[in-house]
Amino acid sequence: MMAGAPLILLGRPFALMVWGLPARARRWIGERVRPRTAIHGMYDLTTSPVAAWTISGGLLVAWHLPALYDAAETGAVLHDIEHLSFFLAGVLFWWPIIQSPPLSRPLALPACVGYLIAGMGLRAVLGGVITRAGRPLYEYYARLAALGIRAALEDQHLAGGIMWFGSGFLLLAAAILAVWRSPDSEVPGPAFSKGMIRRGAHGIIGTARG
Repeated sequence: MMAGAPLILLGRPFALMVWGLPARARRWIGERVRPRTAIHGMYDLTTSPVAAWTISGGLLVAWHLPALYDAAETGAVLHDIEHLSFFLAGVLFWWPIIQSPPLSRPLALPACVGYLIAGMGLRAVLGGVITRAGRPLYEYYARLAALGIRAALEDQHLAGGIMWFGSGFLLLAAAILAVWRSPDSEVPGPAFSKGMIRRGAHGIIGTARG
């Protein structure tokens, strides 16, 4: 969520992914991602900052609820679904910030910083709850005979601290980078310029249509 997802978006992979498909598939995608289509409207709604933050944050919190977490630890399929949803939540969270094509809506600097700070706050609250708990929150770890109650609690505190401070550090660094790279009210630069975003989005649609 904090490393792989933003690095993939910074690589702007979607034009290459579409280009690698057969011509008929590219045309099919091009027809359905045009403006004012249902898929385009759903995409715009899902990648809007409010929706992206809410969905990604909701997935993060939901999978750390004791019932879901314990179920994922004891079921291989559900465990895979958990990690896949974490990755997709990370992509969705970073998309409005990195603005990887085909996203073409520039995000003003105050909104960008506020979005990152809000994400940092959510992870601080969740990590703080896990770190400061006086007992193991997850029965799966508490029942492990090799660990015992004390070892399980220490492991839980360590994990919560990584979420609290590790994620917070990365999001704070991203906010500082956004401010440092922005001489005006928007986030410019080679990775964030509106011109590159538009060219990338048009290139994807043109490639798909071809």
